[in-house]
Amino acid sequence: DAEILDVRENPANKGLEVSYVSDNDIDTLCDFYEGVLKDAKDLSTQETSDGYMISANVDGVGYTVMLSKDCMNPNPSYAGKNSVYIILTGLEGISGGI
Repeated sequence: DAEILDVRENPANKGLEVSYVSDNDIDTLCDFYEGVLKDAKDLSTQETSDGYMISANVDGVGYTVMLSKDCMNPNPSYAGKNSVYIILTGLEGISGGI
């Protein structure tokens, strides 16, 4: 159910940033990303005032996933949807990477 809002390269950190909104429950989104990153030795999930921040490192690629229940509410087009912001860093040398 994702509606992609933005995808951009960040050459400064050899990264990629993806922003989307979802109708999925915030806890369901958290469980999904924790499951995807479950093999990371340094997987960390922190609860925030309106969601979660998940970070991990897998095979030299840094993952930061920020989930928010409220940040899209000021935008009438996306009010009530959950925001997902993913930052990948260290993609140089990865197949298809930056």
